[in-house]
Amino acid sequence: MKTSTFVKGLVIAVAAMIAMGGVLGLLNHGRSRPEGVAENWLTAVGDTTRKGVEADARSRAEKIGAVSLAKELLPADPAAIKRKTAFSDLEVGKAKRLNVVAQGFTTPGEYVGVRFRVHALRPNDKKIELTGALIMLRRNDHWRVLAVDAGTTATGLPKLPSDGGPPPSSAPVSLWLGGLVGAAIIGIITSALVRVAGRTTAAAATA
Repeated sequence: MKTSTFVKGLVIAVAAMIAMGGVLGLLNHGRSRPEGVAENWLTAVGDTTRKGVEADARSRAEKIGAVSLAKELLPADPAAIKRKTAFSDLEVGKAKRLNVVAQGFTTPGEYVGVRFRVHALRPNDKKIELTGALIMLRRNDHWRVLAVDAGTTATGLPKLPSDGGPPPSSAPVSLWLGGLVGAAIIGIITSALVRVAGRTTAAAATA
């Protein structure tokens, strides 16, 4: 009987985790941070030179922006860096809204620039520092990378955090609260499961 209760509790705990994930997903819908999307894109682009994950990395990157936009950031021959990840590290700054007319864009939507820095691998284990900005467009609650700009757009953006600039925007308060509440609920359930398991073990030992 107690074993059955334990199994039921385990199922409830798993269901609670799945439900929490769904709730957090709903709370975050349409609130993707451009800085987070920019970091994901750069990470995926860097992995397009990495042995064994090239196809998956390219697929992940293309969902956000064309890999061809990062041509100047990547080595001409991935074999020259021994098929490693193209960037040994990367950093993004706080997004800033751009003047659409000044940038010459015609597609309606919200445009932002996100400054970045990567240390890119080059032949003979050399690393070079590359900086610039990602130009991003938000449409239908999704951010896309439209261009990689190392020119005037980058100079008008906030400094990178490591250079004394502001940190990237954080997740909304609703997500933090939802995560805390969900963690508390799962903690209560798992604690109850541990107690049930302990009683079940003790009962079996004395039987």
